[in-house]
Amino acid sequence: MATPVQKVFQSAYKLFSRVTVGSSSFNEHLREVTVLASKLTATDVNFSFHDDPETQRQVEQGNVAPAVYVHLWEDRVLSMGIFVVRQGCRIPLHNHPDMHGICKVIQGTVRVNSFTPMSPVGLDIPKHISQNAKQSLLPLLRKKEQSQFSPVTTHSSITLTKDDPACVLSPSAGNIHEMVSVDGPVAFIDILAPPYDHTTGERVCQYYQENSSEDGTSNSSNGQVHWFRCVPPPNSFWCDTMDYTGPSLNIP
Repeated sequence: MATPVQKVFQSAYKLFSRVTVGSSSFNEHLREVTVLASKLTATDVNFSFHDDPETQRQVEQGNVAPAVYVHLWEDRVLSMGIFVVRQGCRIPLHNHPDMHGICKVIQGTVRVNSFTPMSPVGLDIPKHISQNAKQSLLPLLRKKEQSQFSPVTTHSSITLTKDDPACVLSPSAGNIHEMVSVDGPVAFIDILAPPYDHTTGERVCQYYQENSSEDGTSNSSNGQVHWFRCVPPPNSFWCDTMDYTGPSLNIP
């Protein structure tokens, strides 16, 4: 008989490998997977995480990775793993291009700040943002300069614990976000479909820098627009790894 995590994996794999994205059947099955994922606990994946005081001190000094990743599965269909964000740390603003995600907290508390990308058509970068960029970068052609920025709308921050249901990320809504640990380390099971593809460059994680609300916003017919600048992966963020010791996963 399948264990809870095996049921989630098998249900997710069937969904993302066999059902057309966007169809009524897809949405129905996605809800079913989300319900199953919402029941997952740390015990189901034989997981527990704690840092001793010396490790935490090293984290605060920037000598130890702010995050840990536990690999459960990855192929062309989906990836599944456990992310740990250590106390006082965050996964910085990033995106999941053309990907669905399912996230279930199994330990601790996380604050999620998310943003939805907008089409830049008909929107102009505020002059003060453009000028600030030119002061910090080599002069750029207008076309290249435009590509460095992404207009987004803001969602209300949410706080999730192990008692909350799994949340779902779509290829559009809330696709840019950051994950911040609250009052200690947080761990969450993460399913991404399809996974990142850094080999071909088809789906590459992009990081962003948020402009302050004071000088980083403009207005459109849809309301206030925030402008994010694409940036290289932050030097302050990297991941350690841990071995997975829970039930094995197999393609259904």
